[in-house]
Amino acid sequence: MMELNLSIQYHGDRALIQVGGEVDLATCPQLQAVVVELVDRGFHQLILDLEQVSFLDCAGIGVLVDARQRVQAHDGSLRLVRPRPLVWRVLALTGMTTVFPIDSSPGETLATELVGPRTPSWPA
Repeated sequence: MMELNLSIQYHGDRALIQVGGEVDLATCPQLQAVVVELVDRGFHQLILDLEQVSFLDCAGIGVLVDARQRVQAHDGSLRLVRPRPLVWRVLALTGMTTVFPIDSSPGETLATELVGPRTPSWPA
């Protein structure tokens, strides 16, 4: 089983999850477990930094959608940050760029109020 590189930074009631590697059927349970734990611990404003994600398949999309539903059940939000062009393409082809707010940097996301959808502005 391939490993995902996951690291978490806490910013008040927000959690920034930095994801690295391939997000696929084999690695999705790792990301899912982190999201469930964070939501259970009261972090309902999640930011996923996808800069180091080299691959995302439909199982990965499923984890993102599930994570969004989990945080929204607590009036929270999930934002995506810095997807690489290949990952952006998968998100766009599956219609996820209209579902998830997507930012070009974690700083932009942390400075933004995390409630409410926004039109993705990246990549330019």
